[in-house]
Amino acid sequence: MRWSELLFDVEDLEALKSVICKNSPTGELRVLLEYNHRQLGYTDAWLKEKISEAMSKGENAGADFLNLWAKGSDVSPLSKEVIEDIQKSQSKVEYTELSKSGYITNWYVSEQEVKAGLPTRKLIVGLDTSDAVNKDDIAMIIRDASSGETIATGIYNETNLIVFSEFIGDLLIKYNNTILVPERRSSGVMIIDNLLRILPMHTIDPFKRIFNWVVNDCMVNKQYLNEVVNVSMLRRESNVYVKYRSMFGFATSGAGRQARDKLYGAAFMASTKYTGNTVRDNGLINQIIGLRSKNGRIDHASDSHDDMVVAWLLPYWFLTEASNKSFYGLNPNNTLTTVKATQVEEAGGMDAVRKREDQIRIRTEIERLASEMKLIKHLGLVAKSKNKIQYLYNILDPSSLDTLNIDTLLEKIELDKRRAA
Repeated sequence: MRWSELLFDVEDLEALKSVICKNSPTGELRVLLEYNHRQLGYTDAWLKEKISEAMSKGENAGADFLNLWAKGSDVSPLSKEVIEDIQKSQSKVEYTELSKSGYITNWYVSEQEVKAGLPTRKLIVGLDTSDAVNKDDIAMIIRDASSGETIATGIYNETNLIVFSEFIGDLLIKYNNTILVPERRSSGVMIIDNLLRILPMHTIDPFKRIFNWVVNDCMVNKQYLNEVVNVSMLRRESNVYVKYRSMFGFATSGAGRQARDKLYGAAFMASTKYTGNTVRDNGLINQIIGLRSKNGRIDHASDSHDDMVVAWLLPYWFLTEASNKSFYGLNPNNTLTTVKATQVEEAGGMDAVRKREDQIRIRTEIERLASEMKLIKHLGLVAKSKNKIQYLYNILDPSSLDTLNIDTLLEKIELDKRRAA
């Protein structure tokens, strides 16, 4: 595990060994202390001499002597500019918190703010799960819902999953402004199941604090509305958590809306582009810039991991793709506000965005009227629909007309109507 002065405060040797193993990416009893030459009291001249003696150059010298990873290559999915922004974001941990069960959380905000409960923030907790044995890690990344910045991190190994789920439960109870987005694979199922037991015992509604597909799909499935969303926690059926337990979390499956590629597609590219300058955690930085494109698929190298990356992407996916976020206590207008501002600027300003949205609405209305026309038999109503379509077509921006030919559209409708008759 990375060195922390918190280790000085552990009560005895056995507890120290336990803390190191629980918070080590490898599960080994080893501590990493990382310093540059100046921090160790050596001069720049000394460093140049050592680099010369080792006959090291370029990126190799950076990795060997300056703690710098390579800034990308032709197989990296990221541009060098984005990688540089991510690397420059590296920050020191402001406050290290040790839980009663020996789990370390590295906070990138002040101790004062953490102990106050971070009252001015809404926080999204991404959790990449595993069996937490040997080389498999459980990674936790906490991001600010408004800015997308990394607020806290943790990586855990060699742990009892029941005890660990209690640690996550304590975090959700202690910080009532948090929403958990867990990966639902392997150990994730057990962790979620235990949280569904823990949270109601503290009168906390799991449907409001853990991402779930019941809330996500409630507007298209009335059963979800009638059994969960529109029913207070105390009035729901007693078996509701058993009935919907499989609906909690993101499965990172091979295909479908929970596919791994949903994270490593648009979410990955947008998250690195718009929030790469606030990654902050050194371990997360190294995992992101260590990713490679393999046959069109983004993945980690065989000798590395992406646990922290997945935990970092889950909150971004939630903030950009999940539906009905207000049920979780989030104001959609206050999520990723800095990202949205940048996107608006890139699009040419708010007026340009509104104009583009108006054009989309007009085209959608034309397509709706065209579909209805196919079913209309009364000649007068057909003529009325045609006139309305023609009016909407005339107010479309000229740049949109090359992909929408009104004459061709109306001719096709007439042909379809004749065939149907």
